Amino acid sequence: MIEHETVPDVARRTLLIGAASLPLLSGSLASAAALRGDELPLITTGLEHFAMMVPDVTPTARFYSAVFGHGLFKEIDPPLRYYVMIGKAYIAIGSRASQPAPVMDHYCVAVEGYDRDKMNAALSALGLPPAARGVVLDPDKIGLQLLKDPAGLTDTNIPAERILGRGYGLVQPYGMDNVLLRVADLGASSRFYDRFFARTPAREKGEIWYRAADTTIRLAPQSPGGATGFKRVGIRVGPFDPVKVSAGLVSLGAKPLSGATAARLRFTDPDGFEVELIKV
Repeated sequence: MIEHETVPDVARRTLLIGAASLPLLSGSLASAAALRGDELPLITTGLEHFAMMVPDVTPTARFYSAVFGHGLFKEIDPPLRYYVMIGKAYIAIGSRASQPAPVMDHYCVAVEGYDRDKMNAALSALGLPPAARGVVLDPDKIGLQLLKDPAGLTDTNIPAERILGRGYGLVQPYGMDNVLLRVADLGASSRFYDRFFARTPAREKGEIWYRAADTTIRLAPQSPGGATGFKRVGIRVGPFDPVKVSAGLVSLGAKPLSGATAARLRFTDPDGFEVELIKV
């Protein structure tokens, strides 16, 4: 984790987030027993979580719990940090005194057989800085975190007290689907990501896509006058009624975006982050 997070070494991870898909290495199956721990491209089981920094963690946790249900955990010790379960993945919600404005902090993939020390040596050989707490910064300083599979929550994360009334979420989450990143230079970013992931055909013009098991990392050029960083996070959910879900999002302070269908719905949350619900 990056410097503000109070997460122990991954060897202490005891709360699992469910079965992951089979590992892929450039499209071929790999034997976990034979792994060295520094394989590049990565042998990953997919996107595992994403993290945001917000001024006040409780309203944000309340919002995402209302959208995705009551799978809510927190750190046992201060500072207060929430984890909202989204199926086999989760959303980490924290704050940082030096970061008063809301910001997407990093995203994480789970890696088969990952060995941090060996991976850092491999990164150094490529001219990249070591991954501090597993986080590698891409050319736009977007944090890509590597954790050993199975990752998930830790023994410092405990069920959180209810911060909502009883009831169900607006949708049933199953896990992460993709992250869409805005980058300043597609060439420089693709050279970075080519070291870690295998490419897959992009289904959006002008983008470059990478596979992380059954999930996708998408690179798109920075919009004129726009900032680099996270553009959107896609989350897989069960069947939903777009009219009812849109109305529910509005009641929670979110802004549904145009073009909602029974298969996809995008919204901007109260902190300004863009999320897409994708029906499995």
